[in-house]
Amino acid sequence: MNYEAIILEQEGNVATVKFNNPSKKNMLTEQMKDELKDAINRFKDDDTVKVVVLTGSGDSFCAGGDLSTMGDKMDLIQGRNRMINLQEWFVQLVKLEKPVIASINGHAVGAGFSLALASDIILASEKALFGAPFNKVGVIPDYGCLYFLPRYVGLLKAKEIVFTGKLLKAPEAKELGFVNEVIPHEQLTEVTKKWAQRLSKGPAVAIGLAKNMLNITYESSLKTILDYEILSQTIALQTKDHREGVSAFFEKREPKFQGR
Repeated sequence: MNYEAIILEQEGNVATVKFNNPSKKNMLTEQMKDELKDAINRFKDDDTVKVVVLTGSGDSFCAGGDLSTMGDKMDLIQGRNRMINLQEWFVQLVKLEKPVIASINGHAVGAGFSLALASDIILASEKALFGAPFNKVGVIPDYGCLYFLPRYVGLLKAKEIVFTGKLLKAPEAKELGFVNEVIPHEQLTEVTKKWAQRLSKGPAVAIGLAKNMLNITYESSLKTILDYEILSQTIALQTKDHREGVSAFFEKREPKFQGR
């Protein structure tokens, strides 16, 4: 697929997806979703990609869905089928067994906020703004916002953010617990690169297994997590990365993981 709505770059083991609709603050168009779905499928099967970075062109990360398509009249069945199709690429992103870093260079609102919350690491420029103003167009937050947000900020605060639709600046977002680091705007790209490079040097199989378990921990019992732990740890113990890590420990050197 030829990408136009996104810019896809790879440096070493880090793939960067840049939303490329700056004149509309990188709203999620149908073309952008199709291209994201294709890119995520590529990452899943590409062993050279160990970390994925999401960011935006211009002065925004992503300002949500394309409002020009939201007023289309359709019956309940058509609307349900449309939502199922819309969620397909997003579910693939959440399940991707590789760290996803959201590098927030500006507005991350609506679906853009949801997309940031669904990432594994959130790095925010000091100019970043977050919010879920879905109520202003008479709909509920989508793309998993109502799942991820209360897990980060608690139920009471999540209700406040959703019901009021207010925008949150980066320092407040960090204080609430859904931003890992607030970064001077001009340093965002460089700091993001350092995070990505660090994660890309880790044991990819073990990180992917841990991500899967962390994603289900809140709705799982201790027994379920322990059962998954047995399966996942058994797999991790068979990897070359595990053997390399043990050797490096005893040899007092940095491990050189290969993702196998």
